Amino acid sequence: MLDIIALALIGLSIGFWYVRTSLNYWASRGIAHVEPQFPVGNMEGLRQSKHFLEILTPLYECFKGTGAPFAGLYMMLRPVVLVLDVELAKNILIKDFANFEDRGMYHNERDDPLTGHLFRIDGPKWRPLRHKMSPTFTSGKMKYMFDTVCAVGEELTRACAEQALNANNGILEISDLVARYTSDVIGSCAFGLECNGLRNPQAEFAAMGRRAFTDRRHNKLVDGFIETFPNLARRLRMRQIHQDITDFYMRIVKDTVKEREARGIVRQDFMNLLIEMKQRGELTIEELAAQAFIFFVAGFDTSANTLSFALYELAKQPRLQDKLRQEIAQALERHNGQFTYDSMQDLQYMELVIAETLRKYPILPHLSRISRQYYAANNDRHYYIEPGQMVIIPVYAIHHDPMFYPDPDKFIPERFLADQLAQRPTASWLPFGDGPRNCLGMRFGKMQTCSALFHLLRRFRFSTCPRTETTIQFVKSNILLCPANGIYLKIEALKARAMYLFISLVAVVIGLLIYVVNHHFNYWQRRGIPHEAPSFPHGNFGDWPKKRQFSVIFKDYYLKFKNDSSYFAGFFVFFKKSAVITDLELIKKVLIKDFNTFENRGIFSNEVDDPLSATLFSLEGQKWRHLRHKLSPTFTSGKMKFMFPTVAKVGEELANILREKMGTSSSQELEVTDLVSRFTADVIGSCAFGLECNSLQDPSAEFVQIGKRALTERRFWGLFDFFIFGLPQLARRLRLKVTMPDVEDFYFRIIRDTINHRVKNDVKRNDFMGIMIEMYKKYQDGNEEDGLSFNELAAQAFIFFLAGFETSSTTMGYALYELAQHQDIQDKLRDEVNLIMAKHNEDLNYEAMKQMQYLERVVMETLRKYPVLGHLTRKAKADYDVGDSKHIIEKGTGICISVLGLHHDPDIYPEPEKFDPERFTEQSIASRPACTWLPFGDGPRSCIGSRFGMMQTCIGLAYLVKDYRFTLAPGTKVPPTFVKKSFLLSPENGIVLNVETVS
Repeated sequence: MLDIIALALIGLSIGFWYVRTSLNYWASRGIAHVEPQFPVGNMEGLRQSKHFLEILTPLYECFKGTGAPFAGLYMMLRPVVLVLDVELAKNILIKDFANFEDRGMYHNERDDPLTGHLFRIDGPKWRPLRHKMSPTFTSGKMKYMFDTVCAVGEELTRACAEQALNANNGILEISDLVARYTSDVIGSCAFGLECNGLRNPQAEFAAMGRRAFTDRRHNKLVDGFIETFPNLARRLRMRQIHQDITDFYMRIVKDTVKEREARGIVRQDFMNLLIEMKQRGELTIEELAAQAFIFFVAGFDTSANTLSFALYELAKQPRLQDKLRQEIAQALERHNGQFTYDSMQDLQYMELVIAETLRKYPILPHLSRISRQYYAANNDRHYYIEPGQMVIIPVYAIHHDPMFYPDPDKFIPERFLADQLAQRPTASWLPFGDGPRNCLGMRFGKMQTCSALFHLLRRFRFSTCPRTETTIQFVKSNILLCPANGIYLKIEALKARAMYLFISLVAVVIGLLIYVVNHHFNYWQRRGIPHEAPSFPHGNFGDWPKKRQFSVIFKDYYLKFKNDSSYFAGFFVFFKKSAVITDLELIKKVLIKDFNTFENRGIFSNEVDDPLSATLFSLEGQKWRHLRHKLSPTFTSGKMKFMFPTVAKVGEELANILREKMGTSSSQELEVTDLVSRFTADVIGSCAFGLECNSLQDPSAEFVQIGKRALTERRFWGLFDFFIFGLPQLARRLRLKVTMPDVEDFYFRIIRDTINHRVKNDVKRNDFMGIMIEMYKKYQDGNEEDGLSFNELAAQAFIFFLAGFETSSTTMGYALYELAQHQDIQDKLRDEVNLIMAKHNEDLNYEAMKQMQYLERVVMETLRKYPVLGHLTRKAKADYDVGDSKHIIEKGTGICISVLGLHHDPDIYPEPEKFDPERFTEQSIASRPACTWLPFGDGPRSCIGSRFGMMQTCIGLAYLVKDYRFTLAPGTKVPPTFVKKSFLLSPENGIVLNVETVS
């Protein structure tokens, strides 16, 4: 018994000594502090009668005038450093971050898995996790999520309108409403869930989000112990989060992961990045859940409270609210009434309002760090910080220090103008922390706050009411700043002033519109340039697409005005003024000599909303030059030689398929354009994508069907054509698209599958896709200069297919059509093919093909008579002096060169309707002016794939003509008619010919 008493006395003595030593720590070092009380230290009243900031702020104000870099503080028995000097705060957060990397907060991945998130973890786990998760919050990722956030913002305005209408005098508790908005945003962006919190106040997702902040698992004493001694609490396997909250988040995370992995769902959101990390073995499901949990918790209450406080301050100062509303209206006007990610960047005053809200109400009112080594604060050895010692930076106190912010209790957004910022120390504004461990989701938080303020202020006016508190009281038990009694504001719907103004000005606008249209369409008349009178809204394009094909209109125009004394004729493509060039020397200057002035085509592309439209054919300026330089090596003669056997193999299959169709019959009627289009589809599918498309075997093969639809089906007609063709830049701002959705999905899928297969299996092929994948890898490795993004790669593969598929097959069809009418030419061509192949042991190889000069002339004459792209377009980058003041081409004017017109000009090609391959002997070519044969264009922007197109066309024709004779069928139209709605010269209803086996 005496032993027990003795041991108890010894234990009490040691305990008394430990407590006394601990609570005498700052006194023994001579550091300013407030006398602590056992057992709470300086934490008396914490979470009951005082918020943590109400403990820290008085201490900061008491000691900041002493000149000391920090004061002492006791969290229970634990001595803690309270930073007083912002320069020291800056050093801790940035300059000497390596010593203060850890936060020292409680986390227990094993027993309390949701605490194992990026905000709490320390040591070697934090740094790689931060590095992996940083790409989720780039501005590019914010752009991807922006539309989702805006959609919830629209729903917020509808919910606000309904609740204000049903509320007494329009008075609402605003903090609950915006909390449900942020829960819906996070639920959608992080989990891909439709939470319906705005419609259902009791929605489980929002309710659990609130409980994660407000419901504490333990009482004040146990909580204090966990936070004061986190390492010991972890050894004791203590937990902070309620089990049902843990179960809820673990369940929805596991369900989301399971569904996405099972169905192959890929979304541009936070959850997708985490799933990819899990699949690479970098995260367990519990670690994944913890990161998803902190993304929700950090984005839910923080942004909701910031929104509430901002609306509270704006309601108290209507002048500021009106100023912000005016800025919103101006931004919309600059961006054609659209609220986009870019227009959000224009809201500079809103940025000031949010910054001042976070200054006055920093949601996390303090920052904590742990020192790893002995550290002399501001190089003063008296003020050293021991290893393992916690450091607290009192953010709220700094934000309310009149030395940095005069009249700190006033709400003044102008404090954050550039000149004001320059006068304050770096670490005097810390709502997101600073340095390498600042808030990772800062961009996202600002974005969802901006979106909500935009949508609310655009529709409603907020004002104070009798229930609005003069000074907001905070929830004592929450570490964050949350309004204890809610924030009640009066909400009134704004009158649609813009609509009323529009109605009142309709008559004036219509009158001005008529004047502007007439003035614009009189442009060529005022200049004295020959032209046909345009009509609204088609300009000179009224016959398209019902009466005449695109290029036929330009051909007729060229032939009508080519003998005038003018260098060009005036033309309007809808509302866009263009010059149809009629002078051969000027055509040469536009395409070659003065190419720098005319390098752009001026056609629609929208790489953001319609990535497959951003092809080498449509891009402009530096983007085009850079991409052309990257892709040019793909189409050298050496590369053609590599691809030749692949094309020849498909050519053999073409001949075999035709042989099967013929069967035992010596003659058969055949629609040849369908057959040759399947040949070119298989060629491109193999050379560009490495796919066995089997289009020749299967006429309904998806590859060829989608290819045809991509060329013949239009996403829009009517008014949208006016924007896309007449005003391409405006169409881009209106976010219009030309690619059909299912066509886009198909090509993205096959391109993604091709890349994944080749990269995973290390497949190397000397083809177009192989070269682009190497560029894609460079881009993935960070070499954007020489690399291609996935969207850029997809667009170039898409145009490679379309350009090689339809153009070559159409050319082959027209060549067979002309050979069927000219048996002497067909016989001569067949003799050449047989003779040369006999010399090469019946093997059609690259060398044999190069020797078939008459075959090349036949193809060239076909392209002369039927240039598949019958016109070329350019756009003047600057005013261009043709030779006299009358014929200046003004900056922005479209240029049209009628290829079909040139090719059918009797002054250049006598008897242009006659099919005569001898036009393309070396002597005949030399006798004609330059730039009079333009099926592939000319100059630096000529068709990059012309070699490939000629090669596959020649191979296909050689195999067909060698063994088969083609003659006109009874129903074949002579001359052919073109598909009027197509941009290419495609034969209407195909080309039907008789096919006979050559004996």
